[in-house]
Amino acid sequence: MSRRNRDVEASLLRKFQFSRCADRGDDHRWVELKLEGLPVIRTHFSHGREDIGPVLWKKIATQLKVRPHYLDEMIDCTKGPADYYKQVKESPFPPWPSYATAPLK
Repeated sequence: MSRRNRDVEASLLRKFQFSRCADRGDDHRWVELKLEGLPVIRTHFSHGREDIGPVLWKKIATQLKVRPHYLDEMIDCTKGPADYYKQVKESPFPPWPSYATAPLK
């Protein structure tokens, strides 16, 4: 199942409180989410209007630290922002590198 590029981006911005990245290049539209205690979560979208196929969907899910079926639920409105924030804090996929979430000394 493919998804519309701009619909997914809009959902991340509107529903999940992602924001536009000001410090990234103009070759793509970058979005990011900053959650306390975690590294910045980022993904990007093409300027084109092409749909997102299964291979790219899996890459976006990985960048968002969830499995593809979880991303489906986010975009289909069965998982809300609180669910997603809890997921990336408690059970990210793939897991955060240990140095990324270690407290600073």
